[in-house]
Amino acid sequence: MKKRSVIFIVLFLILIFLGSTILISMGTKDIDSSLVFSLSITPTAYPLPTRTYKQATLLEKLTNIFSTLFHGPAMLTEPSNNDREIGKTDHFVLFARENDTDLSWFLAEVEHIYFYESSRIDTNLSEKINIIISVPEPGLCAPRGATYFNETTTIFLFADPNTPKEQISAAFAHELGHAFIHSLYPNLTDTALNEGMATWLAEKFWVAWKMNSFDNEIRSFAKEQSYLPLYLNQDMTKAYEKTKECLQNRDILLTEFASFIDFLMREYGVDRLSSLFNVQQPEIIDSQRLVYPPNYQEVYGLELNQLEQKWLISILE
Repeated sequence: MKKRSVIFIVLFLILIFLGSTILISMGTKDIDSSLVFSLSITPTAYPLPTRTYKQATLLEKLTNIFSTLFHGPAMLTEPSNNDREIGKTDHFVLFARENDTDLSWFLAEVEHIYFYESSRIDTNLSEKINIIISVPEPGLCAPRGATYFNETTTIFLFADPNTPKEQISAAFAHELGHAFIHSLYPNLTDTALNEGMATWLAEKFWVAWKMNSFDNEIRSFAKEQSYLPLYLNQDMTKAYEKTKECLQNRDILLTEFASFIDFLMREYGVDRLSSLFNVQQPEIIDSQRLVYPPNYQEVYGLELNQLEQKWLISILE
């Protein structure tokens, strides 16, 4: 009983935090107290906003073109003359850029990851993927990997001899997840769901790296008060802004959205999740780019904040 009481107290504090954060971020004059979460009452729906971005001016576009012509792109997104081919498998072509990798282990590992994720999502990729291994980038919020979709899909993996193999596997599995998502869910343009699904696909390797399951990680975030509310972080800004907390926030949000997606699959089924992933595509209206959120209400009859409460209760009870 004592342990159960502690868990309910933690859950209560999280849900109160979620509700009070809305009040703080939006202002009490625009929202009433009924939005504060409770353990027994579904919170008032908080629809996700459509985000609006100003389009680049003609001068800005010309400046970018000339910058690329004279200085080259900020980052090459496919193999170049600086990349040497060092191996092939049934599904990948491996290149190295100033990197010393345990080649035999890595070639076997990427195939192992491919078959794990292919089985998990029940699909195969039609073309080989380029993998470029490069030294880690400097600075705050440096990526561990990146995936680009050009004529051929290219996965960048940033690692050196000091990078743990568990991290290399998890980072690659996450990036390969994006390739499967791109193939199976081409309209999944929502960053949070895309990143969460890529992490869900990489679960076996992510868990081995973090040495904790998705749901146990959520319990840890709650206990340590590092939990980041999903509905307030749908744009994933905290995962990529250049701050010293960036990588920690990124791992927290990727784990949270992966666990949340797992809950949606178990509770409501894969078909509904596929419908959620069919996001209304961005469009340009009056020189502004409109980015639409996933339609949780249409698919589940609840908004994200309401589903988030149900998911948290299922984990923390």
